[in-house]
Formats: sequence, structure tokens, C-alpha cells
Amino acid sequence: MKKSSIPYCCVWLLIMALSPVLASEATSSRTDPWFRTASSDSIPLLLENEVGNPYHIVLVFGVHPAGTDGFDGNLDRLPPPPPPMGWDFEAYFPLNHSVFKQLRTDIRSDQNIRTVWTIVTKGAEGAMTWYPGSFPQNGTLFLDDVVNMREVTSTRFAYRDTMTIAYSRGRPDIEIEWGSYDFGDVLLRGGEHEMFSIRNTGEGDLIVHSVTTDQADFAVVSPTSARGVVPAGSLEVDLLFAPSVLGLVTANVTILSSDEDEPALFVALRGTGVTPEIAVSSTSHDFGQVAMGASAEWEFNVFNEGTGILSVHNIGSSEHDFTVERTSFSVSPGDSERVQVRFSPGAHGVLSGQLAIASSDLDEPTVTVQVAGIGIGPEIEPSITYYEFGSVALGDSSLWTLILMNNGAAVLLVDTISCGRPEFVAAPRTFEVSPSQAQHVSVSFIPAVLGTIAGDLIIVSNDWDEPVLTISLSGTGVAQTFPDIYVATTVHDFGQVTTGQSALWNVDVTNLGSAELTISDIHADHAFFTADPTSFSLNPSRTQEVQITFAPTSTGPLFSQVFISSNDPDEPTVTLYLTGAGTSETGIEEMLFDHTPEDFFLHQNRPNPFNPYTEIGFLIPNVKSPIRATLTIYNLMGQQMRKLVDEPKGVGFYAVTWDGRDDLGRPVGSGIYYYSLHAGHYVKTRKMILLK
Repeated sequence: MKKSSIPYCCVWLLIMALSPVLASEATSSRTDPWFRTASSDSIPLLLENEVGNPYHIVLVFGVHPAGTDGFDGNLDRLPPPPPPMGWDFEAYFPLNHSVFKQLRTDIRSDQNIRTVWTIVTKGAEGAMTWYPGSFPQNGTLFLDDVVNMREVTSTRFAYRDTMTIAYSRGRPDIEIEWGSYDFGDVLLRGGEHEMFSIRNTGEGDLIVHSVTTDQADFAVVSPTSARGVVPAGSLEVDLLFAPSVLGLVTANVTILSSDEDEPALFVALRGTGVTPEIAVSSTSHDFGQVAMGASAEWEFNVFNEGTGILSVHNIGSSEHDFTVERTSFSVSPGDSERVQVRFSPGAHGVLSGQLAIASSDLDEPTVTVQVAGIGIGPEIEPSITYYEFGSVALGDSSLWTLILMNNGAAVLLVDTISCGRPEFVAAPRTFEVSPSQAQHVSVSFIPAVLGTIAGDLIIVSNDWDEPVLTISLSGTGVAQTFPDIYVATTVHDFGQVTTGQSALWNVDVTNLGSAELTISDIHADHAFFTADPTSFSLNPSRTQEVQITFAPTSTGPLFSQVFISSNDPDEPTVTLYLTGAGTSETGIEEMLFDHTPEDFFLHQNRPNPFNPYTEIGFLIPNVKSPIRATLTIYNLMGQQMRKLVDEPKGVGFYAVTWDGRDDLGRPVGSGIYYYSLHAGHYVKTRKMILLK
């Protein structure tokens, strides 16, 4: 800005003294139709919108007695014009003795119409002219961002822009906070901001025309256009260093201003572009087999092979079975951090997941580590959790088989099975069950008192989440007032019988109970076998002889079952197993079974009670190939006494005799015993009594 040849204070006093006269003379000598008479310093301006409609304004410095507010701050005397008509209005600004006075007003059209205006100074040949001539020569016109109307003759602005008229005197003097700055290490694709101040230590307005850099990695965020700085004021400059390359980057900031002594100042900048580079010591790990309820740990290292600090924001696991203690940390260049991973299986079988490591690595923001392991452990599963034995006579017993399945992946160890009530007895009480296998537990109810008896069967095992399993039991002790059917022999072979002839076998049916026994029906499932009589009644301790006739009409081996139905509450049907062979008179016979059994069956031992021998029969149905069958005898405590059968058996009926001795050949004592048949999926247990 050019210096005035007259001291600023004298100019200002001269303005104050002569402005009314000069303004009057200037007004009377002008023929501009849009110029208005003013009583103080004034500036006439012409506004033109995009379509060329003119609007006029006279900027008057001084106090106008009739000054009113057109639309902001008691500055404008008239309201805004209704476009598109032309209009003249005056804006009045009080002028005081301060070193610097800045005032604002809007120049705009109707608020509902977007119009871009052009403000033009009036003067000969388009040059800047102040009306009247006594207006201070160092006056400056600002519009929105600073525009020096001494250097330009027009500028465009939107209808909402703010125009600022500044009046000042004196010279500006620029001063900056520092002459150089080092941003240090900054991540690529990142950015670091720094602020420094431009201060005006002079007495005049300082115009900062521009602040620029000569390197693209350094940017001036603000200011982005010319700004004015009042005396004793400052302007904050925001610099951004966003390196695009690795290594040292330098630049210069150039500051151009209206300071006549230092129109251009420079600030030296430098910074270093850095980047982290993540690496892991292992990208996968197999924990192997880990028991459920336990855990296993593994460690891996996170390395920083880059030049900048690596920030690990998070380490997330896709499965809750795998956890990480530290999920965020920082790693210096060339350094590493150890990460500990824990595998705590919550389910059986193969478990897998991945650890996602999110970091500040630019080209690999997420690194994954695959983890896997096998959860093992037993899993006990009972067939049912409640059983009702029903009514059982005092001194008698009822047997139920509980099935315990191991659904886990490790051996199930049952430490003990107990019950608080002596009426319930389980056997065996301790055992092992391999994975996917089952154990049958015989549970007896032996009531000693009348009425309902309830208790809990407590099973303690190494199941990880259910170490104590409870089975609820209930039964009712009743008096013995019921019939009890007894058939001494249930198996008979008629041998060979010539077709057209018959063979007889007499079987005794006895009532061992305390009530009348009613035989409602006796029938065979094959026409060659008949019974007589087929129904009758027996008082307690009475016996009825039943005649079974075998009359074959064809040759070959024959098999049949005879069913005796009665009102015995615990054995309503007794089955007789009969075989025979029809032969021709020549003795030639066709050795094929004419009738084969359809289901497994374990027969009640005969006789029962016994001393010392008893016969136990069982039936293997029409299976495709022999299956393994085991027939085992237990005492009341569930201890094995004798294994009578343990071998594959094909279709047919089998009878085995027990001589009342254990596996070591020692005689056993009197009492109640149980025998159990296991054949394929078939399991059946019955009771017998040895009396000596």
C-alpha cells in the first residue's frame, strides 16, 4: 500500500473539518442520477445483478439524524428493494476517533431470490474514486474476504454475503511465530496439523494476501484467501503435513502481505513420512485335545518391520472358545509384542476360529491367525430322569433298567450310585462307559412298609458340566393279595411224530398267590399244536393239568408258542415254547422250520422258587445272522454271580440250567437273584428265588 504524503492524524482532522463542505460541493456538482446528498464522507457504489438490473448505494460515514435500520444493525435508512426494480439507498456508519473502525452491513436482494451481485466503484475511466475527495486516502473496502478496492474495480458476491467497510490509519508490521518447524514422523496416508500465528504489531491494517507452500505434502488448511489483521491482532495459520512418500520431505511456506518492509516472509518446513509393517510369528495353531472345563495356552509375536509406530487397535476372536488377554497395544519399529491365546473348549469335537488383528498397517490393515482345537470330555445322558415302580407287594420286588449313555468324547467314569432309601437298590454302582456306548443299571424296588415311598438315585461321575445326576424314584408298598401263576416247565420237544398221528404233553399250571387265579385263554400260534382245557380258575395253592397235543399234517421241523393268559398282575401271560418234527411213514422229512419266532423273549425261570437247579429259557427271533447273547445272574447288590451264556446265537429257543453256583463254582446262599439277557438291542431282566 502506498504511503500518504500527509501525516495520518492531519488527514483525519482535515477530513473531519472539511467533510461537510466537500460533501456539499461534491453533491451539487454531480449529475449522477443515483447519487444522494450526504452530510458526511460518502462513497457511491453501483450494484448490478446477473441480468443487469442496477441497484445503487451510497456509503456515508458520519451520523445521519434520520438513520434507520433497513435490515441489520441500525445501519441502513431504507428497507431492501423489491426486485427487479432499480433502487437507491443510503448506509450510514458512525465515524469515531479510534485507530481502527470496522463496520458491517448486508447488500442483498429479496431473501427468497438468489442473486449474484457485482459491486463497481464509480470514477473516471473505471478508476477508484472516493466521494468526496476528503475521504481518507488510506481507506480500504473489504467485501466478504478482503478485497482492496484500490487494486480492483469490481467484485462479485452472493446476496447473503457481508460487506465490511474498514477505516484505518498508520502502517502495518507483520510478525510470525517461528521461522521453521519439524513435523517429525507422520504416517503415510495420515496427517499432522500444526498452527502458528501471524501478528500485526503495527498501527495500520495488515492485509495477508496469501499463505502458500511449494510442496504438495504440506497444505495450508486456512486461511485460503486474503485476510485482514487489525493492529495488535493475529491470524492463525493451520498447516497440514500428509506425507505421500517415505522419508524426509521439506517445503517452504510463503506469506505475502501488505507490510511494506517485509512483503514476503518464509517458513521452512520438514517432516518424515513413515509407515508401520505388521508381521506375526505364526499364522495358525492347533491346540490339540483339551478336556472340557480345562484350558490350554499358546503365544505368538506381533512384529513391526516398518519405520513408524504400529498401533494394534483390536484383536478379535470369531469363537468364544478362543480368547486373547491383550487386545490393543503399540509396537515400535523393529520391536515386537507377545500375544497370549487361551483355548477353553465349551463343546465336544473339533472347534476352530480365527483371530483378526486390526492395526495401523496401511497395506495390510487386518491380519488373521487361524486357531483350532478339539474339546473332549464325557457327557452323561440317562434314558429317563424319573421312574414310577407302581404297586409292589411287601417282601416282593420290582426291577427296572436305567440306561446311561456317554455322548461325550472321553471315557465316562461313574464313581458311585447311591440312594438315601434302602427300598431302592442299584447295580452296578461303579463302572466305565466308553464314548458313544451305554451302561445298563438294574434298579430294584423292595418295599418294606405299606404306602408310597420316594427317593433319589444319585449318580456321581466325571461329567464336566453335570458331575452329579439325580434320578427321581417312586413306588408303593402293598399287601400281597393277588394271584401268582406258576408253570414248572415252559419248554418241550415232542420229537418226531408221524403225520396223521399225534403226541401228548401234560403241563401243570399252579396258583402260588393269595387270590384266585383265572386262566382266561390258552392258545397256540400254530394249528399243529392244541391245548385242553383252554380256560379255568384256580384257588390259591391249587394246580391244573393242561394237555398239549402235537398233531402234524406235514413233514419237517416245527416251532410254536403256546400263550397262557391270566389275571396274574405281574405276569399276565406265560409262554410255552414247543418244538417237534413231522415225519412221513418212510422216515424222510424236509428239515425246514415251518414257523419261526418273530421277537426276542426272556422266559421266567422254572421252577421258581428252586433248589438247587432251575431252567432259564430265551428266544432269538428271525435274525439274518447269529448275534451275541449274554445271560448273567446278579445278586441284590448288583454283583455278578454267574455268566451262563456269552456267545453268538442264531434263530431259535434256548434253555440253560443254573445249578445255584457262582463263576468260581461256589454255592450261593438263599435269597432273591436277578438274571438279565442282552441280545443285540434287547435287554430284559427277571427275578428268581433260591430256597434252601
